[in-house]
Amino acid sequence: MSRRSMHCGFTLVELMITVAVIAILAAVALPSYQDFTIRSKVTECLTLSADAKLAVAEHVGRVGTAMGLATAPGSFDPTRYCGDISVSATGEVLMTTRNTGAGEAPVLQLTPSLSGSTIGWSCGLVSGSPRHAPAQCRQAALASALPVDTTPEAPSAPAPAWTPPPTGGGGSEPAPAMPPPANDPPGEGSIPPPAIAPSDPTPPSTAPSAPPSANPPAESPATPPPTALPAGGTPAPGAPPAGEKFSDYPSGSAMWCALHPNPPKSCGK
Repeated sequence: MSRRSMHCGFTLVELMITVAVIAILAAVALPSYQDFTIRSKVTECLTLSADAKLAVAEHVGRVGTAMGLATAPGSFDPTRYCGDISVSATGEVLMTTRNTGAGEAPVLQLTPSLSGSTIGWSCGLVSGSPRHAPAQCRQAALASALPVDTTPEAPSAPAPAWTPPPTGGGGSEPAPAMPPPANDPPGEGSIPPPAIAPSDPTPPSTAPSAPPSANPPAESPATPPPTALPAGGTPAPGAPPAGEKFSDYPSGSAMWCALHPNPPKSCGK
């Protein structure tokens, strides 16, 4: 009776096949598992964006547009995987992720669209790898489809023409307004600059003249011109010498009386 030998364990070929299968599965499964882990972290921002979506929906339902609802980046309190959530002026919700393990942190955007009275949202990818974003956010982000406020702004009145300030004192009239340049004619409906009323002229200040004195000072007697010499150069007999004054002679003498402009009556004796 022959005995059959019993083999225990795996052969070398079987072990090599098993190791190759495990390596192939690991090479395919590990990257997929890492991407799945990153996507689960990115989804946290989508969950936290519910409050921003509700605020946009309420504002659009009340006003009709998203104008005036913008929030500055940085006003959101960051979490472990969500760095920031902000709202743009046209209603888009921008979400920035962090600490997800991706080489480039994905940035997602929720874009609103108005259909009747219902607001729909579409998720798009702003930056980052599509494989790190959820399935509904792998396409490029779109622009907002909400209505825009088209109310025209009130036209502003043109600025009045510049007028230089007066440089003179009291009583000076203001300088005339400068005309607009010739190459810039005023448009239709423009408001002319307001006219400046001239200020009341102030009479120049003059010092009051002193009142005339009741007793005017006596005028000094005019000094008679020196006696001209006759043609021969010899003075006439009895005439006083030229250039002399009555003060040079004794009072009451003949020469003193002759030279005095107002001789007293005693000189005529």
